[in-house]
Amino acid sequence: MQIESARANIAEESEEEDEEEDEYPENDNEEAPVEFTEEDIAYQLAMMQGEDPEEEPMQEEEELDDTAKRQIFISLLEDKEINPFNTWESEMPKMVQDPRYSMVRNTKQRMEIFGEWARARIALIKEEKEHEVKEDVPPL
Repeated sequence: MQIESARANIAEESEEEDEEEDEYPENDNEEAPVEFTEEDIAYQLAMMQGEDPEEEPMQEEEELDDTAKRQIFISLLEDKEINPFNTWESEMPKMVQDPRYSMVRNTKQRMEIFGEWARARIALIKEEKEHEVKEDVPPL
């Protein structure tokens, strides 16, 4: 009888252990959740963009100073034959696709440069017209 009761106790204990194992199954094949760091995300983005993340990042060309950027933007205005008498809004679509447009990073700065350039250009045009008129008038 004692043997039977011992067997019953062992059976109950093994059933309890089985139930506990069912509640919290231990699977050696499962891995813990992976946490991604900023470096991992940057690596993935670089891979998606076709870059080699293991490669040293190329040093950017030397930053141009503001006056050089300004001159490049002004050359864009002149090359695209922008009308200084028109508004920024009407002339901007003519130059947006040109890479020189993005040399000046801020739209506010672009508008300021455009305004200054337009005022100077209008003054130059008026001055040229005054000289033309004076040259066309025959001396008395």
